[in-house]
Amino acid sequence: MPSVLAIISKSAFDKAHRTARPGDVIPIDRYASRHARLDVIAGGSLYLVTVRPAARLWLVAVLAQPVRDDSAWQARPNTVPITDVTDRIDRLVFSTGHGLTGALAQALQTPRLLTSSDEDVLRGTDAPAAVELTEEQLVALVLEAPDDVAPRMVYADWLLERGDARGEVLRRAVDGIDEDAEVRDWLGPLARVTTARVWRRGALDSFELGREDLADANTWQRAAESPWLRTVRRIQRGRAKWTRYRAFALSSLAQGLEEVTVDNRASLARLVARSRPALRRLILDNPVPAMQDVLATTDALPGLVQLALRSAEMPEVVAQWLEFRPAFEVMPSAPIFLDSGAVRDREVRRAFVQWLRTRGDAAVEHRHYDGRLSTYRLRAGVLRVITDKLSTDEVLLAEDAAPVKLILEPRGVDEPRLARHLEELLDDSKNWSWLNRAVRELLSGLGPARLELRGAYAALARLAGT
Repeated sequence: MPSVLAIISKSAFDKAHRTARPGDVIPIDRYASRHARLDVIAGGSLYLVTVRPAARLWLVAVLAQPVRDDSAWQARPNTVPITDVTDRIDRLVFSTGHGLTGALAQALQTPRLLTSSDEDVLRGTDAPAAVELTEEQLVALVLEAPDDVAPRMVYADWLLERGDARGEVLRRAVDGIDEDAEVRDWLGPLARVTTARVWRRGALDSFELGREDLADANTWQRAAESPWLRTVRRIQRGRAKWTRYRAFALSSLAQGLEEVTVDNRASLARLVARSRPALRRLILDNPVPAMQDVLATTDALPGLVQLALRSAEMPEVVAQWLEFRPAFEVMPSAPIFLDSGAVRDREVRRAFVQWLRTRGDAAVEHRHYDGRLSTYRLRAGVLRVITDKLSTDEVLLAEDAAPVKLILEPRGVDEPRLARHLEELLDDSKNWSWLNRAVRELLSGLGPARLELRGAYAALARLAGT
């Protein structure tokens, strides 16, 4: 019992049903037409549609088992509400298997013989078409749950369906084959120009760029366009040129990077030209004032938690950037990171303390010349120093800050090591006798009421009593 799709002209529909809207039921019981294509209905149904403005297609009535008289097809009054079926057009195939092409009104001038699946589509009783995720969406799911196998397997199936070898790598990872030696043959040009590759459950997680002479310019370019970059979270420049590093770090494929280094304003502008929600740490190499304009106006770094400054002219740079409030107003959770011993400079240190006071509870991390890391936080007159080795920096900072209370807290190192450091502090025979005296004076001046020692630093209580 074949059914047919036929059109009611816009003018005829507007003349008879001008106020009709989707959801309304129009009790149509006849369709005037002598077109030969309708003769095949023979117990089927007649689906009536009309084209609306903006190329919308409405199903306006379904005449069940219509019977033809001299000039029209008649049936019981329609009971199907008007339905906008525009979003279903691409699922109609008709008996020809070609679907609808071209302008709707013209394409429907001739009645179309419907298949049973077409009827389900028009009535909305067919199974909804599966929504296929894009590769960017699949990668985002992998990055959101780096230790979850399920999203990796979905991504692997997606890749294998398209003949992409990365799918095989992901599948092999489930079986425990996750070593670089097992999968580097699939990397193509990326294997030629990278070293120190780290894999995480079948996904390339990080790598270091190699020397310029490892490959020719064409190989470098193809490596920077490798789809393997989609899951990478960290890229080390290594011995590569800045131009090579930028090609990888600023690639539209490397959206999962959690750390990026930029060395000029143009690179920073390229970085924030698109949203970078995965980026956690931004390193500015030789930062210049022009970079501040970019940071002050961007909203592309919602996940940034650390802004690092790296410069040979660190004292001057720090003094300048500590006054740059807009960067930290648009990135309120991002502490500034001083990748140098600049806080030893008295003028910069004072500017640093003043900035801490204006920022309230913003943390500032400081990398010492010997690689040690300290974090400073000043809030409501409390200077909190988190460090793995107490040094002159901490003493001088506390001296300049003149806090109501000083908190010394160890940074996640093993307590025996920290205890040895404290024992050395107590020994005046060490080369850092000046620090010993400074620590004693500081702690004695504060007294127990203004000093809080946490973790292994509690051993410093002996200094406070001397």
